[in-house]
Amino acid sequence: MLRHKSPFRVSAVIIKDGKMLLIHRKKNGNDYFINIGGTPEKGESHVQTLVREVKEEARIDVRIVRKLDEAYNNHDERTHIFFLAEIISGEPKLGGPELERQTEANQYLLEWCPVADAERIRLFPEAAKEIMKNLKTTGHE
Repeated sequence: MLRHKSPFRVSAVIIKDGKMLLIHRKKNGNDYFINIGGTPEKGESHVQTLVREVKEEARIDVRIVRKLDEAYNNHDERTHIFFLAEIISGEPKLGGPELERQTEANQYLLEWCPVADAERIRLFPEAAKEIMKNLKTTGHE
């Protein structure tokens, strides 16, 4: 299905055993991390989008626990909406368009990273670091 241009990106914050599931991007010499997520297809709610995106990108089923926060990102000129999600079935394994687009110069790697490292790694957008810090201080890690 074709996606329309969206002013939003939804992102899953998936934490298990003190680690967060992220996509480690290695693209044209740049090395950074992002949360699994994407943009809505026509007619999708944010929750529907996130459940679909996580299934496509990581081949797991999740339950959305709650909305965490949202923040505007000047880099991609979109509002990023973060949701806490928990895995209900499956083991993370890269799939979907990310797997199809993967090359030596454009890598997508699913990685479990310690929540405590959120402030030290190149996690984008910057607001994601603050969200992870808040989760850590409220005991939701």
